Amino acid sequence: MGKHYTTELHDHCDTTPKQSIKAKAVLGELCALLGAEGYGTKNTIGDEPMVMMEFWEGELRVLVWADINQEDPTHIISLEGAKLEARKEE
Repeated sequence: MGKHYTTELHDHCDTTPKQSIKAKAVLGELCALLGAEGYGTKNTIGDEPMVMMEFWEGELRVLVWADINQEDPTHIISLEGAKLEARKEE
């Protein structure tokens, strides 16, 4: 499925010890997936994406699995309010 990318995310908070985590993205025709080492979803083994961006019924949205013990996404966020055409002039 699609192209796979990996990177290392560095903690840039000034008040915590410097840490990093390996992250990955999978970009396909139906969705974009984001995950990180040591994180996953209920029905997966090992590191699996917990964030998905998809275009569903004409709506761009993000699905998040924020609880590994829940099978369904914990959050479904519409991004329709982020369209450039939705910007209001001040």
